[in-house]
Amino acid sequence: MSALNLVEVFDFVLKKRLLTDAQQAASIMQQVGFVIPVDVAVALAAGSLKKENSFGMVDAIIYATAQLNKATLVTVDSDFAGKTGVVYISS
Repeated sequence: MSALNLVEVFDFVLKKRLLTDAQQAASIMQQVGFVIPVDVAVALAAGSLKKENSFGMVDAIIYATAQLNKATLVTVDSDFAGKTGVVYISS
């Protein structure tokens, strides 16, 4: 997962729960997956994907990370519905 996935989940949980809950969510994510840092290749790919898909910057970085690492992006974010390499789960 992109490091930005951690940011999004941490922020989401923190808005609704306690800091300890957000920390626990981030810890669980790190236990079940591995964090891929944002590097130059991801940054440049994200710039192109942002323009091509009208993504926000965070979504572009997350999508670029998945694409460059040949990973499947699993999300509930409808912005990704129908994109290559994405499993969109309708909520």
